[in-house]
Amino acid sequence: MFVLGITGGIGSGKSEVTGYFRDYLDASVCLADGIGAKLQAKDGPAYAPIVSAFGKDILCENGCLDRKKLASVVFNDAEQLKILDDIVHPLVENYIQNEMARSRTEGKKIFVVESAILIEVGYKQFCDEVWFVKAPKRIRIKRLKETRDMTESQALAVMSRQLSDEEYEKKCDYTIKNNADLETLFKRIEKRLRELNLLED
Repeated sequence: MFVLGITGGIGSGKSEVTGYFRDYLDASVCLADGIGAKLQAKDGPAYAPIVSAFGKDILCENGCLDRKKLASVVFNDAEQLKILDDIVHPLVENYIQNEMARSRTEGKKIFVVESAILIEVGYKQFCDEVWFVKAPKRIRIKRLKETRDMTESQALAVMSRQLSDEEYEKKCDYTIKNNADLETLFKRIEKRLRELNLLED
């Protein structure tokens, strides 16, 4: 089974790339950034350690984690963010590893891990190849305005906290440009898959 990592900054179109693998190649797709939220639910393994570390002030009235409150606590505090990351990331990695094992037993040929912070949290170690999904900043801002109702300043603020294009390209194995339409993107994906002998003509 070929394990492919997909990463890139916000608005670059990672979900369009992973969508291709899910919809056209029947690959297993693991959206790492969404797993953390699942693990932080009241019945999830990250819930109790987070409440223990940050107190009950980060809870909603129904006892669930208030993710906005938690984000505000760790947003500009590197020490607090590290505490949260040390709780969540090992659990996410364990979840991914279990999903990989399950996909192998199911006979899947490709397993895709998508994460904006794939490089930073060390998921590259279990990937056969990592792709950087790259798009110009103006296109990314336009997408974020349309799909997430962000202002330009909000989009730029998030981008400033992520790796630069140069850092992504240096640390990833391959760059997929996502600066045109879906047909063009899919052709670029297929070109690389043929080079890897993962797609037949």
